[in-house]
Amino acid sequence: MKNKMRNSIFLILSLFLLLQNTVLAFGSTQKNTRSEVNPGQTAEFTILLWNVQESSFPIKLRSRQVPDDMSVMLEPEEFILKPSKVTIPTKRGRDYVNTQYGLMLTTPVKVSVKVGDTVETGEYDVLITATAGKLTTGISALLEKTFRLSIIVELPIPAKVVAEWTGGEEIKLEPPEVVKDLIDGFTGMATAATANVNIGILFLAIFVILAIASLIYKCV
Repeated sequence: MKNKMRNSIFLILSLFLLLQNTVLAFGSTQKNTRSEVNPGQTAEFTILLWNVQESSFPIKLRSRQVPDDMSVMLEPEEFILKPSKVTIPTKRGRDYVNTQYGLMLTTPVKVSVKVGDTVETGEYDVLITATAGKLTTGISALLEKTFRLSIIVELPIPAKVVAEWTGGEEIKLEPPEVVKDLIDGFTGMATAATANVNIGILFLAIFVILAIASLIYKCV
């Protein structure tokens, strides 16, 4: 009787430790949580995942709570998350994170949220769920993590300014009359100065020609 109880306790503790290791094996963070876009544009997000254990397991992602007239694309949507622990960073352009288990090479998941042309301005949330699947031991131990992404939809700045200032009417910005008079005055002054310079050059040329003629006459 005592042996059966000990075996049962040992089995329960083993399963508990195994599940605990499963939970600790799945790390994650978000490179960005908010994105500002206009109607018709696409909001871009990146989720980083890593695996601290020595065996691989599958990851599946799905979108939840997607607002109307928006669509979500996940890349990749399903993959095998390999052990992520490394000694030193060796891959350029990749993201690494320092954890209590050591340095981890992360696996990026790109999330693209396409915003429809008719979406009204405001802040919208999209939920992304990442689920870790079966372990190599054959025991099904699922772990889910949910990521909240915020999309702020705004009007393009020029359109928003026109709408607020003129009620949608077109604005033509022209300089005031005083500024136009100053511009015309400067233009006239520049023209007059150019004319004066040209007249001076003409008189100088005539003077030089007469001087040369006089010297030739005296020599003859």
